[in-house]
Amino acid sequence: MKILVIEDEKNIRIVLRKLLEDSGFKVTTLDGCGDLPGEKFLSNFSAIITDFKMPSFTGMDIVRIAKPVKIPVIMLTAYGNVEIAVEAMKLGAFDFLTKPFDRDDVINVVSKSVSVSSKAEKEIIGAQENSIIGNSELLLDALDLANRVAGTESTVLVTGESGTGKELVAEQIHNRSNRREKAFIKVNCAAIPENLIESDLFGHTKGAFSGAVTDKPGRFEVADSGTIFLDEIGDMPLEMQAKLLRVLQEGEFERVGGIHTLKVDVRVVAATNRDLQADVKSGRFREDLYYRLNVIPIHLPPLRERRADIDSLVDHFLEYYSAVNGNSKVPVVSEDIRVVLRTFEWPGNIRQLQNLAQQLVILRPGCEVTLTDLPREMSSPREILKPNLNESDIKLGEFKSYVRNQTRKVESEFIEEALERTGGNVTQAADLLGLSRKGLQIKIKDLEITGKGHEPT
Repeated sequence: MKILVIEDEKNIRIVLRKLLEDSGFKVTTLDGCGDLPGEKFLSNFSAIITDFKMPSFTGMDIVRIAKPVKIPVIMLTAYGNVEIAVEAMKLGAFDFLTKPFDRDDVINVVSKSVSVSSKAEKEIIGAQENSIIGNSELLLDALDLANRVAGTESTVLVTGESGTGKELVAEQIHNRSNRREKAFIKVNCAAIPENLIESDLFGHTKGAFSGAVTDKPGRFEVADSGTIFLDEIGDMPLEMQAKLLRVLQEGEFERVGGIHTLKVDVRVVAATNRDLQADVKSGRFREDLYYRLNVIPIHLPPLRERRADIDSLVDHFLEYYSAVNGNSKVPVVSEDIRVVLRTFEWPGNIRQLQNLAQQLVILRPGCEVTLTDLPREMSSPREILKPNLNESDIKLGEFKSYVRNQTRKVESEFIEEALERTGGNVTQAADLLGLSRKGLQIKIKDLEITGKGHEPT
């Protein structure tokens, strides 16, 4: 992971470089005396540590430039400038460190920011001008509900498998809410060590524990008047669940080591890929917290339940990553390959499709994609097509006929499976296969598929 350090004091640059390199990071430093670095340069890094005030520009300038490319920025401030750092976080900075800083504090904050950066880099999830690509009924229903509740103050729980776009939906809710001009603070509950999560959420006072050299506000305090997004809420420790419940019910908390009760006005959007109802039954998740969070449930369907969107997602990601990598020629995806992509189960959902698109852009720029270009985990459709050749199967000169027959067999099996899953409903089966209703009817007739339940063609 590459970290950029921007600091005009040479000694601090040297200390931070050694500290981070000893922890396994690759470090680039700038002295803050030259030109303001651009978005393209900043996008090369997983995280940025920047001083607040430098000769040529400020840390706030770095926050504004890094925000569109989702690179987390950690602000360095002198003791006594905590208010400035909090304001920076409200504008989009990830966190802040006060000088003099504690070694462990630096490593913890940077490690946490890198984890978020790695996740955010993959969270495009079909984003196009702050929308989500797709027209399947299940997806549109979820987005319609998100838009309808955006203008309310209700707590929202977004559920769905990893890679389905929960963070993007949460951000869309905030951007369409009455709080859109205020802070949108993201917290990945699974990425924070259990012994640090309370301090991260609620802040701490000076001397509360070893390394607490100054008062520090938590995420809820920074999110005051805005929205806090609690991702992977199902991984929050039970002890913290009780404290979170109090904030949701009363809007108040104390910093770690503090005696003063602080009140905040924060809207909560939570997300999880876990079955929280099952966790409630097993005792892993508090029942009262579950019902407090689950005021407005929004479920995002896995990609295998919105196959009609796969073609448009493939085209979008291929064009996007071709542009990012400076390739004028986009990989060509034939209908045969699209059939494989539409029928694959996609356990990693849109993030998995996105990663495949990046691979194809790098390895096959401007070339036609073949079955051998696809990863091994997509071998299921290919295994069906793979010929077990012997003399009775095929003779020389009958290659095209053999492939045609095998293709018809595969199509028949997929269509029959889709019809079985949908109880014979041709419209729903067509959506599942990524075909038009008319197109599916034509294939049913051509392949002479018969069976109970499906509509006549």
